Amino acid sequence: MKNITFYLLVISATGYLFICPALAKDLILEVTKKDCRRAVRHMPSADVAYKPGLDARGRWVGTADVGGGSRIKLPDVFEFNVNVDIRKYLGGPEADAAAASTAAIAADQAKSAVTAASAAVAAVEAAASEAQVIANAANTDSTNTTANAANALAEHEADPLNQEKKDAAITTAAAAAAASALAASTGADAAVLQRLSKAGRVAVDAADKASNAVEKAANATAASELAAEAISAAAVITATAAADAAATAASEAEAAAATALAAHKADPSNEVKEGDFTAATAAATIAASASAASSASAAAVVSSATIVKSTSGATRATAAKTVTTAAAEAVAASGGTAVIPNLSEGATDTVSAAGAAIVSSDANTALVKAFRDAQKYGGLNMAVGKVRFDILTGTLTFNGQPLTDPDQAMLARVCKEKLKKGF
Repeated sequence: MKNITFYLLVISATGYLFICPALAKDLILEVTKKDCRRAVRHMPSADVAYKPGLDARGRWVGTADVGGGSRIKLPDVFEFNVNVDIRKYLGGPEADAAAASTAAIAADQAKSAVTAASAAVAAVEAAASEAQVIANAANTDSTNTTANAANALAEHEADPLNQEKKDAAITTAAAAAAASALAASTGADAAVLQRLSKAGRVAVDAADKASNAVEKAANATAASELAAEAISAAAVITATAAADAAATAASEAEAAAATALAAHKADPSNEVKEGDFTAATAAATIAASASAASSASAAAVVSSATIVKSTSGATRATAAKTVTTAAAEAVAASGGTAVIPNLSEGATDTVSAAGAAIVSSDANTALVKAFRDAQKYGGLNMAVGKVRFDILTGTLTFNGQPLTDPDQAMLARVCKEKLKKGF
């Protein structure tokens, strides 16, 4: 029997061996062969370990290395640091998840902003098409009126003493001048809408192709603002046309009333002529009132359009909506129809686009904040220690503390003696 008087050997329920010096004083334990086989791992003696250049009996032999052995010289000591990423204990994963969620929301909002901006620009494109139709018609009318004026002038020059031809030449010349001015004005208006609609479509396409939510929102915002300006310009065209039509109607009504008055004065006892005069006068009064109302609404449209150009975002879109409302009032007051229809719907689309762009921009702001919060937890790797292994001695330490088990080595020596005896 072999006595061990320094350590208490305890085999746990898991089968591992523990040495408890605190409990081992004055204890004598018997270690059997069976215990050794269960508790001690094989630790070969130094005399059986492989030694380069020696055989099992200690005789010198040639090296087993081909070509003179490895040319790489390994260090005798290997060292490496042990690091711990502490960000996962400080909210890093939660911040990452929040950033990912915010990014998804921002992407959805950016997509919605692009869709809304596209609808607003489509309304502008429709208005631009209508404006071009008006401009084309005005240009055609100007061409015809100019030709008529030229013919009237030629006839007058051929017969200069003919007062009728002289009056016709004067009248057609004035009409030609007015038609030319209208053609120039409507052409310029159409050009403005074409420019804004094309720019808006370019912005929408850029937003659609943008690779990130920030660029999408920025281009969607630009498109919505272009749409607001274009809708406002279309409303000015419509209101101006309505006011001009009302003024023309008032002028014609006034002329009719003057003619009826002259006829009545020439035959004051004629009741029919008196009735015509009374009706014409009432019509002229109504037309004048309509012209004044339409003109006032048109002036409000022009004023609101100025605000549109000087603002941005939701304020610009709201101002554009106000412009279209005033334009509708100008049309209603004139008693006619809008030369560019559906402006109210276009303005509604513009307001929606501006709102969606703002929501998208806010989502991007939240996204930036979320990623900055996540970055606060970056680079939090902590070096907790250094592992050192000495190849020559087999010593393995962590922060200078041994990781090998000297107690197991002692037990191995005891068991070696027991196992040699064969019991």
